[in-house]
Amino acid sequence: MEKDGSNGFADWAKANGVNVVLVVGICTDICVLDFVSTTLSARNIGLVPPLEDVVVYSKGCATFDLPLHVAKA
Repeated sequence: MEKDGSNGFADWAKANGVNVVLVVGICTDICVLDFVSTTLSARNIGLVPPLEDVVVYSKGCATFDLPLHVAKA
């Protein structure tokens, strides 16, 4: 959110009539989760009309899993 109350994503979604957002990402447990949670919250309070739904394409997501032996080294 900017000081004037505007938001780049919300402004873009409104200007382009976005009603569904499809989310993919490579850090599901951090970036994807944060974006989806924030976007759904904004939608729920009416900040991003006409957004209706946020869809996570699970086959387009992955996370980082550092093997224990690598972390110990």
